[in-house]
Amino acid sequence: KKERKKERKKERKKKEEGKKEKRERREEERKKEVTKRSMEKKERNNEKQKERKIKHHGPYLQESGASLVMRHFSSGPLASANATMV
Repeated sequence: KKERKKERKKERKKKEEGKKEKRERREEERKKEVTKRSMEKKERNNEKQKERKIKHHGPYLQESGASLVMRHFSSGPLASANATMV
């Protein structure tokens, strides 16, 4: 009788450990998913923002690295200042 009781206790412990491991694995996967989703959202927002800037300023924008530069004025009072910028 005592042996059976001990065996049941061991089995119960094993079962609980398995459940704990599963839960931990699920939580880790969920965290990964959340971070992945947030990164994708940031990328989409950046793209939208770039599109908005281009739409607002027209086709005079040129992308150079992270900044958008006006290269529209070829003559007039802003020509020299803009030439140094580009």
